[in-house]
Amino acid sequence: MNSEPRFIDRSPSTGEIPLRRGTVRRIVRSPASSAQQTGRESIFDSATAAACRTSHPADLRLRAKAVCCLLLVLTVIAAGLFAKLEIRPKTSAPQPIALPPETRLPGGAVQIPVVPVPAAAVAQTLTIFLRAAPNCPAPDRATGEAQRLAAAGVKRVILQCKQDESDEHEGGSIFFPGTVAPVAVGFEDARLIIFATALREASIEVAAWVPIFNDAAAALLHPDWRARSYSKEAGVADRESFLCPRHPAVLTHEGAIVRAAVEAGGGVFSAVYLDFIRFDDDFSCVCERCLAATAKGAHRDHVAAAELPAALASESRLWKAWTASRGDAIQAAADAMRAAIVPIAPNLWLGACVLPFSARSYALNTQSGQDLRKLCKAGLDEIMLMGYWDDWDLSPHWLAESCEAAAKTTRGETKLTCVIDGDMSIARTMSTLAALGGEVAAPAYFHYGVWADETIAGLHRAISQLAARRGGMRAEFTAVCIRIDTEPDFRKSYTSVKPAMIRRLLQLFAEETVLATFATCGRLAELQPEVIHEAVAQGHEIAVHAYDHEQIDELPEPQQLAVIDHSLGVFRKMGIPIWGFAAPRNSISDAARDRLIEHGLLWDGSRAFDPREAWVNAEPVGSTHDPRTGIVVVPFTMPNDWDARYLADLSAPQMAARWLENLRDAAESGDTTFVIDIHQWIAALDDNLAALRTFIRGAKAMPGCRIVTVRDAAIHVLNETRRADGLAWQWSEQPTPGPR
Repeated sequence: MNSEPRFIDRSPSTGEIPLRRGTVRRIVRSPASSAQQTGRESIFDSATAAACRTSHPADLRLRAKAVCCLLLVLTVIAAGLFAKLEIRPKTSAPQPIALPPETRLPGGAVQIPVVPVPAAAVAQTLTIFLRAAPNCPAPDRATGEAQRLAAAGVKRVILQCKQDESDEHEGGSIFFPGTVAPVAVGFEDARLIIFATALREASIEVAAWVPIFNDAAAALLHPDWRARSYSKEAGVADRESFLCPRHPAVLTHEGAIVRAAVEAGGGVFSAVYLDFIRFDDDFSCVCERCLAATAKGAHRDHVAAAELPAALASESRLWKAWTASRGDAIQAAADAMRAAIVPIAPNLWLGACVLPFSARSYALNTQSGQDLRKLCKAGLDEIMLMGYWDDWDLSPHWLAESCEAAAKTTRGETKLTCVIDGDMSIARTMSTLAALGGEVAAPAYFHYGVWADETIAGLHRAISQLAARRGGMRAEFTAVCIRIDTEPDFRKSYTSVKPAMIRRLLQLFAEETVLATFATCGRLAELQPEVIHEAVAQGHEIAVHAYDHEQIDELPEPQQLAVIDHSLGVFRKMGIPIWGFAAPRNSISDAARDRLIEHGLLWDGSRAFDPREAWVNAEPVGSTHDPRTGIVVVPFTMPNDWDARYLADLSAPQMAARWLENLRDAAESGDTTFVIDIHQWIAALDDNLAALRTFIRGAKAMPGCRIVTVRDAAIHVLNETRRADGLAWQWSEQPTPGPR
């Protein structure tokens, strides 16, 4: 469960000019002293001023065409001159060079502790989903592995009997001997059934977990079984592996696999859980059979797939008919699966794994095609809500609301269980369990990899630590940070961004007695070293914002490392202490973050989220090479000043109000951090500067909030993590030293 959607900081350098329709922006002059601005010269050059004004759209189109034609002519002329005179145009910035491979780097500033495995039997009991490929042992090790899980407090195992996505094995393969589908390589020896038997003998209840409809093997053999989806770009297209839940042959095939799994178990399985008991997305399946069912529900002769996006946008009668027909199909599929097993196991417990639906907004949902009321009518004994909120950048509170809504919908007619990721940090697991409360839905745990002793021990520690804190997960205070991305402007120009812009911010921070963090491009620091040293002298933190505002994850890996090495080297040569890094537009990669850890940085700010739609908590994460060394990821909240002023079209006072509203919610929830992100060349405008002052004063007055640098916020995160899990976290509070 490693999908991690990245919220893009759509900050300047995209090449878009920030035009706002219907207004004329007044270009302000700084009220700073003559020592800061000679002759009261504007801190904004004429090009920046022009870009911030608004023109009529028709004028803009004509101007754009004229500029394009002129640029094309000049480009052709310049190319001819360069070729004739053998002139090479100078690059705008030196090419970053990586450190030599033999260079010794200081290593991780954050040491991630080992979770101790309890020496004695634990009191808590766990229900876990166990993926077959990484966890099913060879027959001669089945008994020992079962006893290990029993000693670790596992009381119920939901054992995968069929492959879903084509990961370790082809999707649709089965993990037991049989003829209804291809048998996964290595499982011909019945090791899964032998292991299930050993689990039962170790007093662990065992259930069969059978994904249905996501079946690449069947889709390959029977192309006419495939679900069809619609998109504006591709039109109607076949799905590669997902099958149509309404196709009679598909229901027969999937029912045969479920029955074969029960028969192979020979009475070992106490239950069967169906997975992927839904359609794959909002606009599938759009085969003729499914569209005909929708047309019937809408009392129409015909429905075209292309009508569905507009129907969703307006939530029209057609959309209601579409969702109702999909719910009918899933109910019929559940009925068909039960009918397949009743002749051989009439009293077998039958459950289904579905994705939770938002209690607040349809837009916050993940995948569609399920109706909990209709699943209850299918006679399901249990519904398992697969609540991987952390994969979707949602929140434990979103999950709790979804579970409560599910309970109201099912009216007690079926048992509810909430499945959460078993490999989250202890603090995240505690937050999730605290939000769920355990009254509406009992927890179960999923892990994509191997259920190692330390992973299971982490779950037990989360449960026991939460009990010791009596269910409370509030931070002692919310660390509020002002992060200034100190960079070229949206045209990637350094000439238009003046030191006076930074000085205006420094003056404001001095007047309000707060410290901030300037995430600074290395090249800008080279061009404006005096003002950067002024910020350091006043106690502000300097972090690194790449060298030339590079989109790091779009570079080849060697260049990613070179940008990090070179940009850090710039500040080391200047004698400026560095604790953190913030990739432009959050363009971090695993390799780049690992390099930050190798350099000994304390924090990485390359994440963002809009608290109205998502939630990302600040926490330490480990290196992909060495999970015992790590870095604290401190995300910022959207909107930043660019998004607020030029995309959301908020006024400066509205921007400040939005920031304070989001901060109030974070403080009331007990969040550890709250970071706003601004840019020196936007924030220095009079109205934006006033908005920033409003936010600072509001934050200072808000109970439970303290304005600190991002470095101090990262240390606060580590202190709160240690307070939550009780482990011996260690970290260095010194700035990163240079290479050795």
